[in-house]
Amino acid sequence: MSFYKKKAKYILLPYLLMSVLFTLFAWTVQDGLIVLPPDLATYLRTLSRNLLLGAAQGPYWYIPVVSFLFLVTPLLLRAIEHPKGSWFVAAMALLPLVMSRTHISLTVEIFGYFLGVYTVGLFWGKNHEAYVQRLRPYVPHLALVYVAASVILVALKIYDINLIRPVLIQESFFYIQKMALTGLLFVFLQRELKIPFLNQLATY
Repeated sequence: MSFYKKKAKYILLPYLLMSVLFTLFAWTVQDGLIVLPPDLATYLRTLSRNLLLGAAQGPYWYIPVVSFLFLVTPLLLRAIEHPKGSWFVAAMALLPLVMSRTHISLTVEIFGYFLGVYTVGLFWGKNHEAYVQRLRPYVPHLALVYVAASVILVALKIYDINLIRPVLIQESFFYIQKMALTGLLFVFLQRELKIPFLNQLATY
């Protein structure tokens, strides 16, 4: 329950308050003046849409996504802790390869993309130290994957290849690149750096 209280306090409440304000002052400007919504009903319809879709400001699209992730976290943790949970995590880790991130528009694909990424993060967080130790022997392999994915991305950009229906292939290789880099950073940060600020930040 404390998990949800913390998320409501630090994420959902500020999101609600700022959406209310941004929606209130989002109408067209006339002669340099801010124009308020024409009536309460119009304002409430627009506010409802903005809250549901994260449309009050550009970056707010992510809040409905993380809200969904917060809701399913207990189910994901239960699946991860199952004796065969590693198979579930492996399947979820593949999800972003076929459900491409669609930038700032809310789609089924973007929920699937972040569900996969979030599940992997939960899995690592359950026993971070042990997994980093198991990852150490594979640092050269991760570096090779990172370099290969980067080279392929450059080639895809040069030749303007992206959509291989229904997958945005560039997004798939971005995901591979970022996951390889994440593994390398986990090993490096544990061995070389101790940053208390990061631990404090993670509690929020």
